Amino acid sequence: NTGEELKRNGYDVHYIIQKPIFEIPNSIPEDRITVLRTAERTDKYYKFTSLFIGVFRKAREINPDFIIAFSRFSSFLACFTFNRNIIARFDMNPFELQRRQRLWGHWVVHFPFVRKVVVPSTGMLNALVNAKPAFKRKFKVIPNSIDDSVILRQANAEVAPYNFEYVVAMGRLSNQKNFRMLITAYALSRLRETHKLVIIGDGLLRSELEDLVVKLDLKDRIILTGQMKNPFPVVAKAKYLINTSARESFCNVILEGLALSVPVIATDCPYGPADMIQSNYNGMLIENKNKEQLVEVLNRISDNDPSFGAFKTNARISIEEFRLERVIEKWIELIEMIKR
Repeated sequence: NTGEELKRNGYDVHYIIQKPIFEIPNSIPEDRITVLRTAERTDKYYKFTSLFIGVFRKAREINPDFIIAFSRFSSFLACFTFNRNIIARFDMNPFELQRRQRLWGHWVVHFPFVRKVVVPSTGMLNALVNAKPAFKRKFKVIPNSIDDSVILRQANAEVAPYNFEYVVAMGRLSNQKNFRMLITAYALSRLRETHKLVIIGDGLLRSELEDLVVKLDLKDRIILTGQMKNPFPVVAKAKYLINTSARESFCNVILEGLALSVPVIATDCPYGPADMIQSNYNGMLIENKNKEQLVEVLNRISDNDPSFGAFKTNARISIEEFRLERVIEKWIELIEMIKR
């Protein structure tokens, strides 16, 4: 999305990716996409030569004015192009991860040709400044973007399969998303009597969560849908979207809910939700991992909170600064600033 929007603004954009994985439909010409690892090989020699030597050679061939890397490892890899205008991006804080990730992060921050390190949220910016205070001026927040026209089109493409009142949660069924807390809080709340809970997603914890639902005698109140090709009709008809993550790098699910005028209840986890949710404006922000507070908020929903109408109106208004065209302005501003 970012690359194509830059192209529409007059930039000649090339793409270098590590593996031949094209999950997102695109109309990018083949001569603009380079895949570094094309063979089904896993030996270290092939990985090293295809990635590090491959990216160096391709960068020399293209000779770009700028290289923008969009993940922790691609930022590390971009350093080996020796291009003098590298914009790195940390999708997660590497200094809170395993040793290898910390080493990559350290290298990127210290590398002289990395002009800026972009992060998606204010919380992550503050964490990086605390970890690397000498490089404070190198860090910059540019949030993830949303093309709400695509989300709305997908939401209107199908009719939601449910004709009852419900709240929705969406994400990978993993420890990070903390669906256990959501299910147990729902079980303790009055919301179970007025609204069902629909959880969209799949993952390693699915059978465990299904067992928990049975144990709490909520099989007729909680629906685990599994993976959905198009979840947005279901999200759009929900009363609230609930995000109970213990940790995020940004959380696009929140933006998607807001774009569909669905108020969001989110834990104030590191990092991201606090940049999107304003309590009592477009939803409610609660303390991270605080089940008791979540129960209180769910009870408030069940009691037909009169604020809901305002929350619903404000939800869509609040995505303005995250729209693709607004976010691309920040990328262009950064590129032009470095150019000067």
